[in-house]
Amino acid sequence: MDITLALSTQPFLRGNRIGILTTGGGLGVHMADLCAMNGFKVPSLDKGTSQKLERLMPAFGSAKNPVDLSGQLDPSLPAQAVKIVADDENIDAVVFILTSFPDVEISKGLLRLYKETKKPVFFILTAGETIGETYNYFIDHGVPVFPSPCRTVNALNGLRQHFKYRKRLQ
Repeated sequence: MDITLALSTQPFLRGNRIGILTTGGGLGVHMADLCAMNGFKVPSLDKGTSQKLERLMPAFGSAKNPVDLSGQLDPSLPAQAVKIVADDENIDAVVFILTSFPDVEISKGLLRLYKETKKPVFFILTAGETIGETYNYFIDHGVPVFPSPCRTVNALNGLRQHFKYRKRLQ
């Protein structure tokens, strides 16, 4: 089901370099480990990308991949940060792990970004339906939401395999 969701909602995954952002550092590290175990790379971000992120984030966040936005979120920060990472030429897809922020304004900004970017963007809502409005807003607007890093890596694998298959057919 996760692979079908990714194939029906995401553009081609043209490489294996994943940019990870999270509102809590531990899950970003977990996602990075899962990516590495599945043949994906979690490369360093371009220096300019890290500098842009540093200007947005609190000093105790981390502007390195995986990016830790920390728990101090202005509702506009996630979309800005995801866009900055998506624009990095060293990144082929972005995973944003949102822990428990029920502010629907975050969802609105991320929806705009999701529609504008040409790279796959995966959203993980670890609190699932318990963050009600945020979850419902994504679902109501056709944005794929995954409940865990494991299921997201599964979807990334499916997207990668599909792209490789399509390339062979050309």
